[in-house]
Amino acid sequence: MAAITTSSATISWNAVTGATSYKLQYRAKGTTPWTVVSATSNSKELTGLEIGTRYEAQVRSICSAQKSPWSSTQTFQTLLPTPDHIVICIMENKAYDQIIGSSLADYINSLATDVNSVLFTQSYALTHPSQPNYLYLFSGDNQGVTSSNCITQFFTTENLGYQLIAAGKSYATYSEDLPSVGFDGCSSGKYVRRHNPAANWMGTGANQIPATTNQPLTSFPTDYATLPTLSLVIPNLDNDMHSGGIKVGDMWLKEHLDSYIQWAKTHNSLFILTWDEDDDSSGNHIATIFTGEMMKHANDSTHIDHFNVLRTFEDMYGLPYAGEAANADNISGVWKESNSCSYTSAPANPASISGATSDVCGGNAYDFSCPVVANATLYNWTVPGGATINSGQGTDSIAATMPSGFVSGKISVNAANCFGASANRSITVYGIPPKPGAITGATAVCANQMNVPYSIANVPGASNYKWTVPAGAAIASGQGSTSITVNYGPNGGTVKVLAKSSCGSSPNRTLMVSVTCKEGELSMAPFSIYPNPTSDEFLLKMDYDESMTVSINDISGRTLIRFQNTSSEATAFGKDFPAGVYFVEVTNSHGGSWVKKVVKEW
Repeated sequence: MAAITTSSATISWNAVTGATSYKLQYRAKGTTPWTVVSATSNSKELTGLEIGTRYEAQVRSICSAQKSPWSSTQTFQTLLPTPDHIVICIMENKAYDQIIGSSLADYINSLATDVNSVLFTQSYALTHPSQPNYLYLFSGDNQGVTSSNCITQFFTTENLGYQLIAAGKSYATYSEDLPSVGFDGCSSGKYVRRHNPAANWMGTGANQIPATTNQPLTSFPTDYATLPTLSLVIPNLDNDMHSGGIKVGDMWLKEHLDSYIQWAKTHNSLFILTWDEDDDSSGNHIATIFTGEMMKHANDSTHIDHFNVLRTFEDMYGLPYAGEAANADNISGVWKESNSCSYTSAPANPASISGATSDVCGGNAYDFSCPVVANATLYNWTVPGGATINSGQGTDSIAATMPSGFVSGKISVNAANCFGASANRSITVYGIPPKPGAITGATAVCANQMNVPYSIANVPGASNYKWTVPAGAAIASGQGSTSITVNYGPNGGTVKVLAKSSCGSSPNRTLMVSVTCKEGELSMAPFSIYPNPTSDEFLLKMDYDESMTVSINDISGRTLIRFQNTSSEATAFGKDFPAGVYFVEVTNSHGGSWVKKVVKEW
């Protein structure tokens, strides 16, 4: 192989005596079919190759009467892109499934589905605990460190920072809460040295880097063109998901680095988000996302780890290999030339999402799909918080498992290609129904009152309802639905309702109901109402002069009028009331209360 560039390679082989021509076939490694070209000599330049991609090639000779078998396969790789700037942010202790598809990481998931991003679905850390992983990523070796205890020495071994500086490039670390430039202490505030690998190589000896490369995050440039060639950004313990949680880290990332990320997508630059390790629950499976102008829009299932990432940086800038990076492959097949997208518009919004919307129970797997969208190369799905996409991310159908106790949430999908992504199409799915809304109905009734109505609004995802009424009362009609009528006995109490589905039952919604009168005691009330019934207006007359509070309620318990009555003069009301049944409640200053029923006729 000779003269390999980002898009071409010259292939040579031994000449065969008697050969009149040759056939050369090549393809991106692991794909089909072969591309076959002819050659009149034992050398052929291949052009139009993809940047940063591994290829395999075979050759055969052609003679006048026969042709040879294909040769053994030889491999070569086109050169990787050379970003003007790379910024790497390292988060802490979260597994892939805790981040990708989680509503707690909305910004990170939008980054994973960005048209200039590649999500590595099989990215892995190398060990536990945290600190050795940082050292592996920076130097290809753990330097004999197997714990997260503070390192109090300075190494003189090969490392990425020194390699860059020696090659005429530049390097810096920007650490949140670092108290001063070049600080070499173990901690300060929420900063810890164990998360800042380059701090362990500060000095003037062999392979060491200047203390001035160890900067506080407040020194991160606002003019991104002045950034070093490569830099690490280290959040503090509250913001790197170590102590503050996923949502905190997600919001921090958007606030502090989104502006650079958007700039990188149009300035031949790269942003990398990765994790040091998982939470020791999933074989060290972590999320890694590359975003930049040179990235294809795809999910890549190649197995990668911290050594592969380090090797990629070294090959981008023509650096020597540090530690185990010498034995690792760089990351290939995910790159594109700047502005090489063949699409002139983003795909249309997916027309619909098919799949269950009710009885979607926690712990069970469900299939969701959307119609194929023209010119889409990728489908980006998000699921409710705590749910897991088991398979299909990136395609037009997924299988997802809801979390235990699932109540409701959105399933969303957009269609994307290298030009852009469509708007989301979303559906809401329901498991255990949520608590019903307020119960509408009377809160004050008479003993033995009949056919008192109660109702609630329909509860999404519910297939049935269970009502409970006070002791001595009975549900006359409607059990299992959103509305019932109740025949009361002598007592008040609590009216309750819960919503049900095959996944379980909601909490109860309750309404307290008081018995405030008895039909046989109405004559004892210190007031009279006449005419009753009437089609015009009612007259309310007190038996004596005393300040009384008068409340007039409809049959649902809603108060229509409330006023103070201080004399025995007759008071008119209800002229504008529609036909129906109403309850007049009179309360004196001593706590006595009486209720009478009145009927307005047409």
